[in-house]
Amino acid sequence: MRAVMNTDDGIRVVNVDEPDGAGARLSVAAVGICGTDVGFAATGVTGFIYGHEFTGVDDHGTAYFVEPTIYGGQCEECRTGNTQRCTEPGHGTLGIFRDGAMAETVVVPEYTLLSLPAQLDARDACLIEPASVAWHEPDR
Repeated sequence: MRAVMNTDDGIRVVNVDEPDGAGARLSVAAVGICGTDVGFAATGVTGFIYGHEFTGVDDHGTAYFVEPTIYGGQCEECRTGNTQRCTEPGHGTLGIFRDGAMAETVVVPEYTLLSLPAQLDARDACLIEPASVAWHEPDR
C-alpha cells in the first residue's frame, strides 16, 4: 500500500506493507497536516508514517474519527481520565513516532473510534482533533 513518510530524499509516497494486528481496519478518508508533522519533516524525523489527525471508513461503510492517543487504561493517570498522560508501556500517539494514517489503510484500537453522524463528512471530520486541542480549556 502507499503511505507518506519522511525519507533521506525528503517527504515521499512510498510502498509499505499493509498494517496488521488486532483492532479496527479503516480505509483512510482524510488526514490533516499538523504543525507537528511539518516540524518533524523540517528536522528530518523519519521511521514512521505521519498522520495523527484523521478519519476513516470500515468495511461496513461506517465513518469514524480516530482519537490518536494509545493508552493502557490501568495506570493512575488512565484511571483518573488523563489517558494522554498514560505511563504504561506502549502508550503514545498514532502518527507520532509510530505509524499513523497518511496511508491508504490503518489498523487502530477499537477504543480510539468515534462514529461520525451522517451529516458530518468524513473529509471534514479530520479537523476534530486540532479543534479539540484549540478548544481545550484546563480546569481552573
